[in-house]
Amino acid sequence: MDEVTRRLIIGGIGFLAGAAVGGTGAYLYSKKYFQDKADAEIKEMADYYNNKYADDILAKKEDNANDRQIKEESNEQKQAVKEEYVEKASLYDKSDNVSDKTNYTDCFGDSNTGDSSASAPAKKKGGRKKKKQEIEVVDQEVWDENPANLDTMFLLYYDADGVLTNEDTEQIVEDVDLAKFIEDHEDEVIDDTMILQDNRDVKNLLLYHVTIAQQAFSEVGLDD
Repeated sequence: MDEVTRRLIIGGIGFLAGAAVGGTGAYLYSKKYFQDKADAEIKEMADYYNNKYADDILAKKEDNANDRQIKEESNEQKQAVKEEYVEKASLYDKSDNVSDKTNYTDCFGDSNTGDSSASAPAKKKGGRKKKKQEIEVVDQEVWDENPANLDTMFLLYYDADGVLTNEDTEQIVEDVDLAKFIEDHEDEVIDDTMILQDNRDVKNLLLYHVTIAQQAFSEVGLDD
């Protein structure tokens, strides 16, 4: 290879290397330029919108704060009104202030008759009428005389097992309440006899002549 050719090759390589270095530098410079420009435009845009909408945002925040304050004040007023109502209502609670009621009869009784007791309503004589018992023990004379001409029945009560029968028909009387009444009032038995008046049917009152048998009905059945 002659000297001229060698120099041409070296020169070409150097040119290419310089071009490459120059291109890289130009690229880096261009990138930084456009990046700085973009950042500047973004900042400028941000400043524009901040300046344009800052007052609106601030006003909105203030409105929200005012709304919260108004709401809190409203709740406080409602609570105060409620507490005042409860306090006043308790003053008129009849269950708690019965002893505090004013006796207006005492205040104005003297102006009319000179005696406050005169204005008080007269009490009815006698108490509440005693409710007639559904089944009751009566005297032997009621059975003997039967002044009300009531229907009568002879009963036989077996004390051992609490069975009640019709003495005439020898049939069991299915009347649980009557049998229970006899059991509960055996201390009123006189000579194994008890006279009862049945008032449960007001249209058909009955008189019972009950004989108390000191045995069980089952024993009688076995004997038969």
